[in-house]
Amino acid sequence: MRVIVRFHESARDDYDGWVERLRSAPTGNAEVARIHAEQLIEQLKATGGAPAGAVYRNELTPPSWVWRFSADTWVRYVVREMRVGMFGGLTAEVVILAVATRPIA
Repeated sequence: MRVIVRFHESARDDYDGWVERLRSAPTGNAEVARIHAEQLIEQLKATGGAPAGAVYRNELTPPSWVWRFSADTWVRYVVREMRVGMFGGLTAEVVILAVATRPIA
C-alpha cells in the first residue's frame, strides 16, 4: 500500500516551532532538525501510520492517533485510506494534526 504523509495546515505552527527547538538546542542544528523531520515521516510511511506505541484516541475531535515519536515529541494524526484512480491501488494518507512537547490531550 502506498502511504502519503503530510502536515495539516493547522499543524504548521507546531511543526515550525518543533524544528526551531531542534535547531536551537545545545546539540542541535539545521541538519539535526532535517534528520528528525525525515525520520518522523519515514516511520509513519514504513508502518502505514501505525508505529509501535501509537494509541487511537476516539474521544478526540476528530478521533485520531497519538504517538510519542521521541522523548520530547508527541504527534497527533489521522489516517485515511482511499483509492486513487479507477484502477489505482489503496493509498493511506497520514495527516499530521499536531506536534507537541507534551502528551496531547
